[in-house]
Amino acid sequence: MQIHKQVSIEEAIPDIIFCDKHSKKPLEYWCYTCEKVICVDCLLINHNNHEYSSKDDVAKELETK
Repeated sequence: MQIHKQVSIEEAIPDIIFCDKHSKKPLEYWCYTCEKVICVDCLLINHNNHEYSSKDDVAKELETK
């Protein structure tokens, strides 16, 4: 009797992670000022004067280092 199912890391970790404050908005940006990922609503409301970039651009930047 097998109780556990082995899954790949891609299956275990969702591609899209949603904002705690705005549950339907995906976390798509990195706020350099606060050092955290944020959604577009958080960006416009609370982080609009902060330095930010898309999380994909940040990931590419880190890969080249």
